[in-house]
Amino acid sequence: GTPGIMSPDLAEPYTVKVQDGDLVLLMTDGVLDNLPTESLAKLVALMPNQEPDEIAKAIVRLAHNLSKSEFESPFTLAARAAGYHYPAQGKE
Repeated sequence: GTPGIMSPDLAEPYTVKVQDGDLVLLMTDGVLDNLPTESLAKLVALMPNQEPDEIAKAIVRLAHNLSKSEFESPFTLAARAAGYHYPAQGKE
């Protein structure tokens, strides 16, 4: 394949059993690069009776706000751990 281009055949399939009332969250790396798993879990836990679209909007808002701050995102931390210089969001 072309370097830097992702292909569906590179995807890893998962099977997860769900129960009535479970909330399944699917999101891109653009969200997960900016939002630590712990923050995501806390946010969702604070919204037990909200509709899924409201939860989704809150997740996107939080990820966007963190991306504009000087917060050291999961992406920044992973890049640094791999030996790359990547400034914290909102810096440089």
